Amino acid sequence: MMNKIGTKGILDDIEKETALRKLIVEYDENHNTKSKITFKDIYEFVKSQYDKDKVGFYPGYTWWKTKGKHLVDEYNLVKKRTIPLSETEDLDVFDILDVLEKHYGDKDSLIKYLLPYNDLLDRLVNKINKLQSNSRSLSEQIEKKDERIQLLEKTNSNQQALLDGFFYTIIGSEKDLDKVMKRGSTKSDIVNYALSKTFGNPAAYIEEFNKRVEIGNLTTDEKKDNVVKFIPKNEALEEDDYDY
Repeated sequence: MMNKIGTKGILDDIEKETALRKLIVEYDENHNTKSKITFKDIYEFVKSQYDKDKVGFYPGYTWWKTKGKHLVDEYNLVKKRTIPLSETEDLDVFDILDVLEKHYGDKDSLIKYLLPYNDLLDRLVNKINKLQSNSRSLSEQIEKKDERIQLLEKTNSNQQALLDGFFYTIIGSEKDLDKVMKRGSTKSDIVNYALSKTFGNPAAYIEEFNKRVEIGNLTTDEKKDNVVKFIPKNEALEEDDYDY
């Protein structure tokens, strides 16, 4: 049975009781300017929310003064909030200043209300230590990968220089090299075969080769000096990199 300004059996309806508790918290966080909430304060707030169609019901003044007063008293006892620690675990945390104000002379009560914070701090410390350990491990892995990348880049550069030198030695002269770069015939079936089998795009390699090296003014008679005349533009092949 319902009356004009209230509803009988509200506390028997868990959904309505939960809604009222949330409204008490909302009022305290967003509108309350006093240290405690009165049943008159919350009555007026809930009614204003009802008038704005934000809630579907509101208990009357007499209900808040009698049956609903314990909701306000319970909240005023120690203000608390529930925060999610994980998908399956919540933690009730209390307003520390409120706890100290109301229970500063009661050691057992202080322990009761502050113990969850002690447990939470322990968990936070363990979490921080674990994160720091993971961070150090990841930093070490990144450092090792950077070193590996640098080593591979150096190896690749040396192999490229060796390949360029070998290619130039096979060509044998600037004259033959010029023919290859112009995509002409080298008169050497071996060179043509090597180019087509070694490189997916021989023309592209030859163009890059031309960018990387400086070609000396060689003649066919200077063929024996080709390796000495070969000068990489970026970096020379280091003597210790290949131990024959």
